[in-house]
Amino acid sequence: GITDEAYEAIPSQLLTRLRPESIGSILQVAGDLQIEFTGFDGYPYAVEISTDLQNWTVVSTNFPANGAFTVQDSVSGAADQRFYRSQLLP
Repeated sequence: GITDEAYEAIPSQLLTRLRPESIGSILQVAGDLQIEFTGFDGYPYAVEISTDLQNWTVVSTNFPANGAFTVQDSVSGAADQRFYRSQLLP
């Protein structure tokens, strides 16, 4: 079996492995997209872009300030379909 102390230790061991995912929001301003992501201050995040959700390319590395950071991307045409995501870097 497992002791009560071992059961009680499980949540504290798991919580350090959990983290909230970055949330992104997009605004179009004067022909440019402004993408704002949430994140932890002092930690690096890679912003990646894709046209098919399978192949991703890193376009920038950012450090949030006050829980967020913004990336700009110019809109090159209505036919372009782009997807954005941020990844917490090690």
